[in-house]
Amino acid sequence: MGFINKFKAKFKRQVYADNASCTKPDKSVLKVIREAENLFANPGSLHRPGVLARQKIEYSRSIVAGFIGAHSDEVIFTTSGTESDSLAILGVIEEATIFGIEIPHIIICEIEHSAILDLVKKLEQKNKIKVSYLKVDENGLINPKELFGLINTETVLISVHLVNNEIGTLEPVKEIAKIVRQYKKLKNQTTYPLVHTDAAQATAYISININQLGVDLLSFNGQKMYGPKGVGVLFVKRNTPIKIAFRGTEALPQIAGLAQACKITKLHQQKDFDNLTNLREYFIEKLETEFKNICSVHLYAKNVLVSPHILNVTFKNIASETLILYLDARGIYVTGKSACKSGEPGESHVLEALKRAKMNEYKEGSVRFSFGRETKKSDVDYIIKSLKEIFKILNIN
Repeated sequence: MGFINKFKAKFKRQVYADNASCTKPDKSVLKVIREAENLFANPGSLHRPGVLARQKIEYSRSIVAGFIGAHSDEVIFTTSGTESDSLAILGVIEEATIFGIEIPHIIICEIEHSAILDLVKKLEQKNKIKVSYLKVDENGLINPKELFGLINTETVLISVHLVNNEIGTLEPVKEIAKIVRQYKKLKNQTTYPLVHTDAAQATAYISININQLGVDLLSFNGQKMYGPKGVGVLFVKRNTPIKIAFRGTEALPQIAGLAQACKITKLHQQKDFDNLTNLREYFIEKLETEFKNICSVHLYAKNVLVSPHILNVTFKNIASETLILYLDARGIYVTGKSACKSGEPGESHVLEALKRAKMNEYKEGSVRFSFGRETKKSDVDYIIKSLKEIFKILNIN
């Protein structure tokens, strides 16, 4: 570690390549947050300052609703994406038990974000619910047709993320929603199952319209789309059977900041998508050509639809933790797994699932490079240059 600290002092350039964990708030977002801090009164109060605070919240709600094509009364503000996910799952389960389903059945993707996966497993262990897991192939892609064999009369919710947070795979949520509608029509069911998607990794770069997507519930947060931390959203379609047992505190500055982030994202979304697609392809080309005679490189989710800000890579014969530290020493900031799990031992559940699907030989873990609006081609060149020098130092071949 002493050598790495000395190494760090030599390199002043910084490349932030962990945007899938958290994005840098847009300057206009920070300005809106500062302005909103002046509206400090309780938005539930009847006096003028309270009314002004409430008006700002409701205006922000209308902006956020419009961002996803929803009605304002379908938007609930929370304190995080995790809280939004929890609110959706727990709310549907509780309402289903009131409806008369003693042990509700839920279907989720096996590589779902830990915010959902951990909660569902805990409920399953406590015998509160029954769970079926949709398997993925080596690219992290589910087969929607498998739903037909998993849905039963007790199924109340199907939750599949729109974009995987570790490898970037874009899941066929629209097709899932269509299959569920067909199932309900076939079985003459009007209520269940419901469809939820965690769209946190999608909102910054992929246009979302809940009417076209066909889901009943959708969650996302501010920190993945150049907005503030401490605010999330749960979209709940009108007349969806859900019990909202708790709500996040209505933190006006964060809510106003999120609304501004939605405005800015709408303006930049297509340009950001195109730029990041080009950067991702350039990075892949560099990795495949310049490391051909240095070390074996495995790229995840290379040949499927992805959100272009994420690329997950395994370099054979070098542990991901070692590489992350050496990159950090050169001012390059990446991660090895989901931000919620980055401090825990063992391999990511996502990579374990992919390796089971293909019997992958790589044992070293992986590094997730996630680019953003400010990433430049020269940043990719600096990463490639640094990787080659690190491998030379470590005698990797």
